[in-house]
Amino acid sequence: MNIWLISGASGSGKTTLCAAIVQRARAQGRNVAGLLSPGAFVDGARTEIWAESVRDGERRRLAGLVQQEADDLAFGIWFFDIKTLEWGNAVLRKSTDCDLLVVDELGPLEFNLTTGWIAAFDVLSAKQFRVALVVVRPELLERARQLWPDAEVIYAADASSCSAIQERILERI
Repeated sequence: MNIWLISGASGSGKTTLCAAIVQRARAQGRNVAGLLSPGAFVDGARTEIWAESVRDGERRRLAGLVQQEADDLAFGIWFFDIKTLEWGNAVLRKSTDCDLLVVDELGPLEFNLTTGWIAAFDVLSAKQFRVALVVVRPELLERARQLWPDAEVIYAADASSCSAIQERILERI
């Protein structure tokens, strides 16, 4: 299994690293799939989180600091859009038979509440990818390692600008 766990503190460059690898894999003509979760910032502070389909670039608002719909899922300071969570799970279920699978991120929603990008667990178990990048928060890294003991761990703070790590990943695709 070729799973890379990308971990690091909030703002350390996990999504940026994944996006850079996706861009390079695309440039090589690779089949890329999955989800990125880029933030939107105002005056340097993250105010929203978006969900972006790696395969086709479609983007939807995943979470914000202000509740938008009555059924938004409140978690910490964020209000998650239930419809976007459903859409993202559908995107993940279609993210098979690819060279590069990206799951940004598996966090407390998935590991503690069994919601969020929950389809990712089945997709990763199906192993229909050459390489998978899975973003996991540091406090959940041990739980991820229990699921994927052979996975390699990359700390985003060390790797966001390191082309050598990107090369290692791209060589395996």
